Amino acid sequence: MQNYQRQQQQQMMQELQLKEAMELFNEMVRHCVDKCVEEPKGDKLDDVEKACITKCGVKYIKHNMRVTERFQAGMQNQK
Repeated sequence: MQNYQRQQQQQMMQELQLKEAMELFNEMVRHCVDKCVEEPKGDKLDDVEKACITKCGVKYIKHNMRVTERFQAGMQNQK
């Protein structure tokens, strides 16, 4: 029975992590598109917009990782 509960708990954690990753990705896309695309011009991005979105995405992920690391360090210091 404990093995089943452990499997259920692991599955729930994986689902939660996936949900959080999808939310982060969607936030990043919204943020970067809002920042880099002034007015949509058809169904494709131009080279400037692509470069801006790529740079924005990299910065967004790095910033998020830094915030996560600081949060985790703060949690470790509280123990």
